[in-house]
Amino acid sequence: MKLTPDSEIALSASFIAMLSLGVSFWQLKMQRRFNRNSLRPLPWFYIRNGEDEFSVDLYNDGTGPMIIDNTHFELDGRTHTHLHCLLPKLEEGWNFTVLSHDKIIGAGKEVRIWEQTFTEPTEETFRRAAELKETLCRVKATIVYKDVYNHKYPPHERDFSFLKKMYCND
Repeated sequence: MKLTPDSEIALSASFIAMLSLGVSFWQLKMQRRFNRNSLRPLPWFYIRNGEDEFSVDLYNDGTGPMIIDNTHFELDGRTHTHLHCLLPKLEEGWNFTVLSHDKIIGAGKEVRIWEQTFTEPTEETFRRAAELKETLCRVKATIVYKDVYNHKYPPHERDFSFLKKMYCND
């Protein structure tokens, strides 16, 4: 069977249309991958130690918002969802934030998880602050989070034992 010029043109146009459709689907897949990667959260813990305060912050260093699914902190075999429940409490000047389910931390933003301020620097305050820092050196934190596309990432775990170099007497 011989193709007529009109049939050849129609067949060529169909081929080009199918090829264009395939390229469009590929481009859509690449755009979706780019969008997901461009809004990726990146959590890390930041410890502040000033003259009159000591705090633990959760920072989102990614390019997209981080949605907290779950948090837990472990100290000497005990696990709790709130850091302040594991740490020794000073008399006054301590504050905490509860990282609840679906808490959103924007890109480049931070949430203060726990803070201790020292209003009167006495010998007793310094002794208790040292005890607090020794305890914090043994804490392990785990954050389970996802991005705005509901993509779950592996849990971010941070062992605070790195603080031993700065604060602990081992």
